[in-house]
Amino acid sequence: MLSNKYSLYKALFLRLLLVTLMAWGQSVFSERYNFVDVNVHPLGFYDEQHRVKGVAIDIFKQVMSNLGHDVSFKLLPGNRVIHLLKEGKTHGVPFIRKTDSRKEFLDYSKEIIISEDIYLYINKGKEFTFNGNLDALKNKKIAIVLGDTHGEKFNSISDSLDIVETSNVASSFKMLEKQRVDIVLSTTIRASKELKNERSHLFVKLPNPLVTVSLYAAFSKTKNLNKLRDQFDKELKNIKNSGEVDRIIEKWH
Repeated sequence: MLSNKYSLYKALFLRLLLVTLMAWGQSVFSERYNFVDVNVHPLGFYDEQHRVKGVAIDIFKQVMSNLGHDVSFKLLPGNRVIHLLKEGKTHGVPFIRKTDSRKEFLDYSKEIIISEDIYLYINKGKEFTFNGNLDALKNKKIAIVLGDTHGEKFNSISDSLDIVETSNVASSFKMLEKQRVDIVLSTTIRASKELKNERSHLFVKLPNPLVTVSLYAAFSKTKNLNKLRDQFDKELKNIKNSGEVDRIIEKWH
């Protein structure tokens, strides 16, 4: 009788120990990370239920989920995002363009999240020839989103250009519609929402892109997340090879 009770207690103890170890293992190997970024449709944006959605967000979430990590996102103005990243008050950013200044406080992924072609958008009837020569931009008023970069050549002459910085792509197109600017610089992905509404017939996309830029995931240097960054790169490459990234991108086109 005592032997049976002992066996029962032993079994219960071992089961409790197993459950405890499993819970402990999940807390060690599965962590929750907080990321910030800008609200840019369709890369990352709040839907009607205030959930963060988007093509770049979906790619990032898929990688982190495959690695066993929970993630949360907060979308903020660009200058606030950069401030939090510099201060190390967030784990990183799911999609961002790479610049030398940002490398000082961010560890970028080696793998590209998504690449974007930047085009010139103008009012219909105001077309001009653009073949990549930036001289064509002189004497034009150009709207860009605050914090965006547009390739080394453009950035090197930006001080000599008439540039208006806006808070988002929608604001840029509103200025274009009101003829307060001559050109909006935007990627096809970011401009897609503006070109699907009732105002789309007002605008023309010039055929030759200004430049192709790439978006990367980036992690706060103050958080010492090099190991996570390397794991992220490996898994992102895996889902690219499997075709999962292409399927996510296609869903948003």
